Amino acid sequence: IKAANYPLIPEDFERGALPSLHNGTAMIVALAAWPIAGWKERAGYVAYVTWMLVASLYLDHHWLIDGLAGWACAAAGIALAKSMSSRARDAGLSKNPSA
Repeated sequence: IKAANYPLIPEDFERGALPSLHNGTAMIVALAAWPIAGWKERAGYVAYVTWMLVASLYLDHHWLIDGLAGWACAAAGIALAKSMSSRARDAGLSKNPSA
């Protein structure tokens, strides 16, 4: 983010947003695939999520709290989706009753 394009952002602000959607999206992919992934895929997901966090810190795109908040939002989103899916299934609203 370049501060010159956004007048309400302090002039010395050169970092990304809170929460980090780079880290959040990586975590959503990992959490969504985790139940059906084998151990090799899980190791790959852990490496990918970890690498995304390290890269966003190293490249000065985010602070650590941004990445952790992205992970927390991803976990909350997956939990909410699972809850809504199970409620819809229990109420008979699911198009796929075996899901």
